[in-house]
Amino acid sequence: MEHLFSHREDASNYPLVTIKEIPNPVILEYKQQESEPVPFFEPKTPYLGFHTARSKTAASNLSDYASTCEIDTEKLWNGDLRGSSQELKGMSGADVSFHVASFIQGWLYFGLLESVLSTRVEASYLVRRDPDHDRRPFLYTRGLLCCLHHEVFKDLSEDQRKSVGWNIVNEIGFARKWMTRFVSWGSSNVRHTFDREYPTLNEILDCILPSIVRLAEAIEMARILSFGDHEATLWGVRSFPYPFRESEQQAAKLQRLGWCRFQIDYLQNTVNRSSVEWIITTELNQEPAGHETCTSMQCDRNNVNSSTYEQSHITEGCGCSALKPDTQQVIQILRNDDIPIMVLYEARGEIEVEAMGRSTLGPEGYLAISHVWADGLGGSTEKGLLQCQARRLLKLLSPFEESKISAHFWLDTLCIPRSDPDAYMAALVGIRTVYLDARVVVVLDRMIQACSIRDPWVSLFARIHLSPWMQRMWTYEEAVLAKRLVFVLKDSMFGFDLGMSWPDFDRALKVVARSFGKSLITLRGAEMDIGIIDRAFRYRLTNARDEEFLSVAGILGLDTAELLKVRGEARTCRFWLLLKHVPKQAAFHEGPKLTAPGFRWAPRTLMCPGPAFMRGLPNDETECTTEGLIGSFGMIRHESLPFSPWVFTIEFGGAFPDGTDDKLQQLVVKCVRDDEFKDLTIDNVSGFDHIVFLSPDQSMPMPGSPVSAITVRQLDQTVPGKDIKKYQYIGRILCERRANNAQAITFEGLETRQTEKTADAIGYWVMEKICLT
Repeated sequence: MEHLFSHREDASNYPLVTIKEIPNPVILEYKQQESEPVPFFEPKTPYLGFHTARSKTAASNLSDYASTCEIDTEKLWNGDLRGSSQELKGMSGADVSFHVASFIQGWLYFGLLESVLSTRVEASYLVRRDPDHDRRPFLYTRGLLCCLHHEVFKDLSEDQRKSVGWNIVNEIGFARKWMTRFVSWGSSNVRHTFDREYPTLNEILDCILPSIVRLAEAIEMARILSFGDHEATLWGVRSFPYPFRESEQQAAKLQRLGWCRFQIDYLQNTVNRSSVEWIITTELNQEPAGHETCTSMQCDRNNVNSSTYEQSHITEGCGCSALKPDTQQVIQILRNDDIPIMVLYEARGEIEVEAMGRSTLGPEGYLAISHVWADGLGGSTEKGLLQCQARRLLKLLSPFEESKISAHFWLDTLCIPRSDPDAYMAALVGIRTVYLDARVVVVLDRMIQACSIRDPWVSLFARIHLSPWMQRMWTYEEAVLAKRLVFVLKDSMFGFDLGMSWPDFDRALKVVARSFGKSLITLRGAEMDIGIIDRAFRYRLTNARDEEFLSVAGILGLDTAELLKVRGEARTCRFWLLLKHVPKQAAFHEGPKLTAPGFRWAPRTLMCPGPAFMRGLPNDETECTTEGLIGSFGMIRHESLPFSPWVFTIEFGGAFPDGTDDKLQQLVVKCVRDDEFKDLTIDNVSGFDHIVFLSPDQSMPMPGSPVSAITVRQLDQTVPGKDIKKYQYIGRILCERRANNAQAITFEGLETRQTEKTADAIGYWVMEKICLT
């Protein structure tokens, strides 16, 4: 944790590491000072001692580290802890637990750092004794500032840089695979099995695995800063599996700081774990009022009821009346295919508002306001704007005007009439033009306005990321279309423009600031596609569900007027048809699906909280037609299955595109949404007859790594005029390909219908162009 709260000058006693050759002969070690400039930060991680006793030679990679320690990783993978090393044969279960956990810490913490730096890392470099805990040794990470700084690889040749960059990617991937396995041992349906034979194992793993995640996140950030990574800049660094109980404890701490269940899930699924710990340690909080009934799926405070909504006064006890433009004039402007712009000014001590058409404005243009109704500024043309709110707006906006005494702006509260359906629809169609043409888009959000321009950048970015403004549907379109985006703070403005370079963050906080800041990057300058929008919409909400794909269409430049001709599911179906070229991941999307024939594969909404999202992969575009989704997929074809209680195994062979031979493989399958299989029973043997996979190279899933797939049933139909078979979408599943007869720990506890080594079905691998209906 200390590397998240330290400055480079705090680590002046450490050698500044610059890798000049591979392998690097430097040994990283440190002699503890009488008084360390940076104290320990919670949560502290005990050092279990394994790495100290290990050979003094740096591990070339994580596999090498394990082999030099004479650990049988295949047995370790399968949960045979006692059999993984000769030294453990006669030990008690508790002793085995400690020794294995100690090895895991040495392997995935010190070994990972050694494999990345090609340098021996002594325990003294990252361990200190805590005087407040009887001088027990704990991890102390201030030294990471000097071995993972942004110039650590600058002296390498171009060929060496490429080699090191790929090595880091591979080693992080290797560590992530094992972390997934170890975390799965702590899942509710597996933990009791390990606790019986190896008491305290999961308790110790819960304590040490989070520090490995934080190290991996720091290494990933060092890689991005050193080598650049457009993908990581756009999508964020890879997430790492996190112990279930530790995740629950994090959630409890965040709840005590006032964050609701929806915001907590949003945090844990959109930023790295280092950033979550940073929030907890800095005690970044919010007023909990209004969040009492929030759930993991919805924030009730920010999801207002439009039928009972009332605009808020600036100060309690204010009784001012509403300021209203001429409603009929606003309607007429919209009927003339123009955009209504409000002019706010003060005359003889009174605040006044007038409406005018965008076409009559001079070259100075207008401002557009982006806000959330929960902060009290919502409404309609007919209801108007409270005078106290109008005075506040004039004060905020007039500095943008040359005259400094008036403001020309667009605000939904005044510019979208509700009494005339045609004018209302025209206003919605025109929103894209409103924000594209606005000189500046000004963001008003209560949480963001709590920040000062003097606060650290990381605090501002954290509040923007957590703000209600970042969690509303329409504000996303308003932001991505803006030429210039300006956030109102309590004492100034913060402008985030297209092409703006990152602030010069303190290097110690890069891993946190970049994690919060990536949500701003995707708002400014990213080339929009459905995958980026899907990621942004995962934790956004709206009161007007029927307007969701109007907003998405506006961002993508699709014909919004065409969507307004229909409503409900018909509108969503038409959106996918207008989009036409759809990433394959749409069919694997976690959210609810449409029910219309030809569109059962299609997401009904993008606003589906969770960690996954639709992301376009190279050469994976498919075509949406009225017949269904047409594209090439890798599948396992098998005879119809009697549907076992949610888990079964399938044995298959074939010529796999990843070079795997044709010997039989085993796949463990688990259905993930009962509602999608509600019509299937054990007696309904028609079920499904194909499992369809998604992979960038169309290869089989790697052994031991659960992947998403979908089940389909072949129909006795083809696409008219084409030799393409139709397949009915059934539902989503998780699949784990077994490695070396490994037990499927991930799904253990959910019994298969037959014995461990007997498959429920036999199938074979095929690649085929199909039509999903």
